[in-house]
Formats: sequence, C-alpha cells, structure tokens
Amino acid sequence: MDQSVSGNPAENESEGPGRWRIQEATTEDMQARLLNALARVRALPYDELAAEFRDRGDIELDSKEAEAAISKLELDCGRDLAKVEDLRPEQLATVGSLIELIGRRVRIGPVEIKEAGR
Repeated sequence: MDQSVSGNPAENESEGPGRWRIQEATTEDMQARLLNALARVRALPYDELAAEFRDRGDIELDSKEAEAAISKLELDCGRDLAKVEDLRPEQLATVGSLIELIGRRVRIGPVEIKEAGR
C-alpha cells in the first residue's frame, strides 16, 4: 500500500456530512480521511498524525479508537462501513488494517442489517 499522505481532507472539501462518495475514493483518499478521523479522536493535529504515519509506515490503535474513527467516517459518507463481526481487536490493530477492512466493505456494497425472522 502506498504510504503517502495527501493532506487533510477536511481542508480540501466543501461537502457536508453524508456527502463523501466513498465508493469513488482511492486508497489514498480513504487513508487521509481515516487519519483525519483518528486525529479528531485523539485530539491531535492532522499534520502530526500524518507525519507519524508516514515515518512509521502505519499506526497502531486500540479498538475504542478504531470504532470512533469508523463512526466518524460513516457520518462523512452516510453509510455503514463495518459489521459487528468486523470489529474484533485483531482486525482493528492498525490504520492499514482498517483501510483494508473499509475497502473490502466498499467493494462488497452497503452493509445491510438483517434480523432473523423479520
């Protein structure tokens, strides 16, 4: 995966919540948006987190940070990006693993919640 960071996506757009078209996003765009969401969760400047990602090649995070970052991305694009079974600690260990998870969900299509017997 390309580890370049393309700048803070929040500064590069004029769209509101639910308007980001994730199905058209590149891996680099998803990466930048996820880093932006994680920066908000950690209350850090985006540039600081992006530099850490660039220098280390990836960033580890705990499951609560991952869930919060995914929630922020879901609000940005207006759709669910993960199912409960996706949210196991080993699957949420790094920014890279989250990007892969989100990429799989985007290729599969919208996450549907179905209840048995209804």
